[in-house]
Amino acid sequence: TLSSSSAASDVYKRQGVACGLAYLTRYIGVTMAVTFTLLLLLFEPGWRARLDSVICLLLPFGTCLAGWAIRNTILIGNPANRTLISHIVTAERIHFGVANFWKWLLPAGLENFLLAYPQSFQIAFYVFIIVLIVGLITALVTSLRRRAEDASQRKLPSGLLALGLFGVVYLGMTLFSMSFIDASTVLDHRLLIPIYLSLWILSMAGFTWLFARPGVVWKIISVLVILISLVTGIIDARAQAAVLSRDGLGFDSYGTKMSPTIQYIQRMEPITIYTNKAYMVYIVTGRLAYMVTGSLDPVTRLPRDGNAQEYASMRAAVMAEEAVFIYFKDEGYLTDPWFMMLTEGLSPIEEYSDGVIFKGVD
Repeated sequence: TLSSSSAASDVYKRQGVACGLAYLTRYIGVTMAVTFTLLLLLFEPGWRARLDSVICLLLPFGTCLAGWAIRNTILIGNPANRTLISHIVTAERIHFGVANFWKWLLPAGLENFLLAYPQSFQIAFYVFIIVLIVGLITALVTSLRRRAEDASQRKLPSGLLALGLFGVVYLGMTLFSMSFIDASTVLDHRLLIPIYLSLWILSMAGFTWLFARPGVVWKIISVLVILISLVTGIIDARAQAAVLSRDGLGFDSYGTKMSPTIQYIQRMEPITIYTNKAYMVYIVTGRLAYMVTGSLDPVTRLPRDGNAQEYASMRAAVMAEEAVFIYFKDEGYLTDPWFMMLTEGLSPIEEYSDGVIFKGVD
């Protein structure tokens, strides 16, 4: 309960600062501002109080947003380096995110069921989401009724209710971003972590409520579920730690370090390098390289500007044996029109399981 409007304003200002810092970390941090704004519009008594509270929240948030936009405009001429273009998220990409959710939730020993019955788990996920949304709406309605019955005091809604609303808003805005802002976004574990954390906290609160119910049976059930989750979590963590101790992640993985193409680069004499994985080449070998990007921008799915001139310059340098083009293979690269266009007439001087090196005229 907030004792005065001044105390409430201070709380909302601090929330606005937190939302602004989240936005500066990643654009999707705007979901925090949207969540708090919705809660204030729903729970503040009277439109004057709602307006004042929303202003207190959005003023510091808007300052961070405007400052970052001005900085981007000065540096790159665009306030957010994003363009609003329709590229509606496909069912395949949603199914990928659903599969990642179950991989996170299920113990490692049960992941085989996910592979054996993918459609069943997809359906189960949508049922799960519907139940969560219905529960959230019920909780919101109940809290609003209690707020109306005690309008004399300024009460913040339950933190668990705010957390549930945040999860729904985060998921909705992520899908919106994938459909209209950034087509390269994928629903991997990194992106889904805020939802995982929200569900974990809500689950722990649910088991606490179950344990507090009268009757020994509920206590036994809640303790057993928590113990099973703890044991399976420890087993999964130990297995993951064993994998990481052998094979790292990303560019630090054993497979990358032992790549025959990477080892060839380390033995090469100094020469200009063009490649489709310049960051990896630099981080693993310390050799500078020019990035050869695809013909389509992964964010907008539109053709890149100026690529024709870059491709022509690269091909001329490789044909004159003043540079090498190192292509790290991906699935279906031999029939990729972009790869075929880039390498037409170029001489492959070395080929390995993971890459091809071109230099001179074929």
